[in-house]
Amino acid sequence: MLIDPDLKRIELFRRAEHGIWELHDIAEGQPLRLASLEIEVGWDRVFRNVD
Repeated sequence: MLIDPDLKRIELFRRAEHGIWELHDIAEGQPLRLASLEIEVGWDRVFRNVD
């Protein structure tokens, strides 16, 4: 996962079938879902202390 606080952008890489990594851009306002940790974090919470 890459988080750019200046652009308020989240990029998430997930391993797909056959071991290939896929990039998922998380759209603004959408929750960040981390299946391996079984958690979901709201967009506002990710960037809550960013000016």
